[in-house]
Amino acid sequence: MTAAPGKRAHPGPPVISEEGEPSLAGLNARVADQFWPYLQTLEKSFIPYKKVDWDRRYKAGMPYILGGFIVFILLAVLGGPVVGIGLLGFFFLAVPVFLVVALFGKGKAPPEESSRTLEKRAVQRLVELMGFTWIGTAPSEGMEHERRALSLLGLMPADGKGVQAHFEDMMALPDSGTDLKIFDLIVHSSAEARENVATHWFRGLVLSFDLPRSVDGLILGQGRRRGMSRLVVPAVKPDRAVSPVILESESFNRAFQVQASDQVMARYLLTPAFMDRLIHSLAIHAPKSMDFCLVEGRFLLALDLRRECFEFGTGATLLDPKGTRDIIQEVADLRILARLMAVEARTRI
Repeated sequence: MTAAPGKRAHPGPPVISEEGEPSLAGLNARVADQFWPYLQTLEKSFIPYKKVDWDRRYKAGMPYILGGFIVFILLAVLGGPVVGIGLLGFFFLAVPVFLVVALFGKGKAPPEESSRTLEKRAVQRLVELMGFTWIGTAPSEGMEHERRALSLLGLMPADGKGVQAHFEDMMALPDSGTDLKIFDLIVHSSAEARENVATHWFRGLVLSFDLPRSVDGLILGQGRRRGMSRLVVPAVKPDRAVSPVILESESFNRAFQVQASDQVMARYLLTPAFMDRLIHSLAIHAPKSMDFCLVEGRFLLALDLRRECFEFGTGATLLDPKGTRDIIQEVADLRILARLMAVEARTRI
């Protein structure tokens, strides 16, 4: 896009694939005709600021810490006991200061948080165009089913003691008949600040919905953990006996350890189409871990992404084609998974 001399060129709306999910039909037109003009209006009040990627900062700092530790060890060994004690003392004093100031310090916030507010308004408008109702921050008291499923997966203590859980950026399909919800979840120690990404036990995307008909059973699917992902606590012991389930998809069996109270029910619900889509989602999102649980007729999928899921805007502008496309793809992918799980016509047991 060309701009007048002396003015910055602004990008146009992205082109989005409308295949694979019925709710995406006509979305390109709605984004171009409704969402992008809305962003242009918000842009007039937007104050540019510098975004801080805490996860990237943490990862970038770790090699220097490890490298410095190795150098200090070598100098301590080669320089004699006096030099060694002095260097090691300096190292163990300097590292905590570096971690607190350089890694966990707060970034420069936009003036009066006005720009962040505009970004959230943009996300709200976008998901509403996709047919969702925007809830925002949900009261934790109304998330009992989700808390139970998360505790069964080991992502949250059952009693909630010692942790804080933030159910944020929530959107829902109240008229879908399944009470479908998608939200950003952050779980961290009560003693740690919310902004300290490196100390988060879980930070990612959660999908939760009811099955169309009551299912009396329990399914636990725990994916392989990568990198620094870790369980918050040992998973809560189920109130009914479960046994391992081996499914026909070898790639699915390698990616997930599935246990169920009813083997027939597990094979009935975990269809080949659903398993293939879940493997596809692993490739799309590249989470540190992906776990799922079916309990009391409600299905929950948790993706530990170690980032804010519905991050919008570049910090320099609200006109963000990539951010728009990423949010649409994330939401559409989870909606496809819900549709595949909720399908009534099963091809086999």
